[in-house]
Amino acid sequence: MIELKNNLVYLKDEKGALKPMLIYSGEIHYFRIPSDEWEDRLNKAKKAGLNCISSYIPWLWHEPEEGKFDFTGLTRPERNLLKFIELVKEHNLYFIARVGPYFNAELVFDGLPEWLVKKENITRLDEKIPHFISYLDPVFLDYVKKWYQNLFKHISEMQITKGGNIIFVQLCNEIGVLNWLNKQPDLTEHGEKFFREHSIKSQPRNVNVNEIDDNFEELIKWERLYSEYFFEYFKTLKKFAVEYGIEIPFIVNIAQFEDYHDRGRAFDAVETAIKFDKFKSKDLILGGDFYPKRLDYDNFHDVVIAIEILKTISIKDNPLFCMELQSGFIYDRPRIYPSDVELLTTTCIGHGITGLNFYMFSGGINFENIGVYGKWHDWQSPISSDGSLKPSINVIENISKIVTDLNISNFEKVYDVNIGIYKPYFSTMFLKGEFIDEFKKERELFFHDGLLRLLATSNVNFRFIDLEEDEIKGLKHLIVFSFDWMDENTQNKLIDFAQNGNLVVFYDIPIKNLKGERTYIFEKFLNADIRKFNGFAYKFVKIFDFEIPIFSHITTVKFKNSHFKPFATFMGDCAGFIKETKNGKFIFVGFGINQRFKYQNELIKSILENADVKPVLLIKGDDEIHASLLNCGERYCLFVANFHEEPKKGTILIKKDDLSSEVEVYLEPRKSKIISL
Repeated sequence: MIELKNNLVYLKDEKGALKPMLIYSGEIHYFRIPSDEWEDRLNKAKKAGLNCISSYIPWLWHEPEEGKFDFTGLTRPERNLLKFIELVKEHNLYFIARVGPYFNAELVFDGLPEWLVKKENITRLDEKIPHFISYLDPVFLDYVKKWYQNLFKHISEMQITKGGNIIFVQLCNEIGVLNWLNKQPDLTEHGEKFFREHSIKSQPRNVNVNEIDDNFEELIKWERLYSEYFFEYFKTLKKFAVEYGIEIPFIVNIAQFEDYHDRGRAFDAVETAIKFDKFKSKDLILGGDFYPKRLDYDNFHDVVIAIEILKTISIKDNPLFCMELQSGFIYDRPRIYPSDVELLTTTCIGHGITGLNFYMFSGGINFENIGVYGKWHDWQSPISSDGSLKPSINVIENISKIVTDLNISNFEKVYDVNIGIYKPYFSTMFLKGEFIDEFKKERELFFHDGLLRLLATSNVNFRFIDLEEDEIKGLKHLIVFSFDWMDENTQNKLIDFAQNGNLVVFYDIPIKNLKGERTYIFEKFLNADIRKFNGFAYKFVKIFDFEIPIFSHITTVKFKNSHFKPFATFMGDCAGFIKETKNGKFIFVGFGINQRFKYQNELIKSILENADVKPVLLIKGDDEIHASLLNCGERYCLFVANFHEEPKKGTILIKKDDLSSEVEVYLEPRKSKIISL
């Protein structure tokens, strides 16, 4: 009845044939809407073109007193979960059940029942946050098991495999988000027991890092084990769910955006996502939560980055979801406008997302004091708390028509280049200290808002490659943003690749391992001495035909022979070069570039040209039109977007295998298109 393949969800139609579809869903919290208004909201969802409804099923709502469950509305009509799911089915809509135990969702105690949180025999990570419970606490998990048992005995028969309309079950919500935001590992007895079983006698209490030394390698090893810790928790939840009859695919959603005043940024999207790299499973969809708030040309690359890192931790050919696609916001500021909803939705589709859940789709009110903000829960949603419509619902309806007309059998983004991700560079969730603060600052400025933004604004579509686990032999080119430390195996792996492929290294050349010991691996390969300049208030580098200001350190290389071609210099020393190898190239750029000026895009294009990278898309005219290409099976689709406040016009030149085309585009301010070719 349901299959996951070709990056899509396949569901049986009325004739029994499996058909591919994009999941176009909206979050409607039945427990926040008077039951006599459920029909109204579902009618409006159907009219807006949705094919699915998603909702949390809050534990605190259905078991307000220990052992007293209500799923049929005995104590209050808004607790009649079974009626709501049946209504969803009657409207020919699928349903995604988000079953906890944690929900967040602006619910008190993140949706855990108050009676549970007050239990004295529950182990907490922080006594100041009473619901911050160890995921591995057996007492807590025993209560979770009882919750699942009582919930699933009611809804397991409503799965699509049994004639119902529930197509996915999401277990928990944003696993690890409290750990991430509070920088708090599980140092309880249960956390310690887990790590002892994984060869760490005791978790570190001092996580301040001042330099790369003997202790640093152990800290990174410990940090990375938290992916196993979170997976252990998920496996337990999944075991309970399967035991009580769940046989449809599961969903896990990952927090990726953090608030920076009136913007949401995805600076930690890679860091949070790699904590789920052990979750790969054919029956599991990994989804992100995207909250950029205002979306425009300054931050659209955040969405691209968040999507691409999700792909690296997902099973190949499984669909990719955005389980919380911002169609509003909990506060009334910043305002989320229809253009923000349109651009975020189409950008997700244009970069390979095949499951969208608008969050929130309908506002509501909090009954019985369950909300952390009182009764208010309008969320600037397309359907207001009182049932009236906001203009953003028109955007959702218009995009639904495009989604319906795509007629796809496959859905895969076309890539130009590979970006190597070295996970230790993103294993800093719990680490502290001046070194880590500076390290993360450089990572944000010169990788996230530097290299990756330069590629995105140049319409060079990139995908991430796991440098440690993925096979890189056979790739034509690989770009790596590097610091001056890296384990010896990965250093040698990169050098082996450079013998037959084109390797571009930005920022630093690794000269140390994770213990801070000098390795000399790259020095021997290059037959050169490597130096780093940290001083100087104002530094200028000559690169190609430009002289540019540099606001990072500068790494220079002094070769012992003439087998290299310099293209960047600093005070007469080589700060960027090309070295021919056996059947490839090694290209190095020894400084960070934070994308601030448009001419910097010409620099990145020149570097890529030297690496023989030939982008599939070339824009003539206004090159600030953003574009990507999708392989939809029988045809290709072109996504184009204008993130600016002024019209944009240009010609998209497409060259991909046997596809050669020119597409004239005109885009009104803050508009986008998906064009079938």
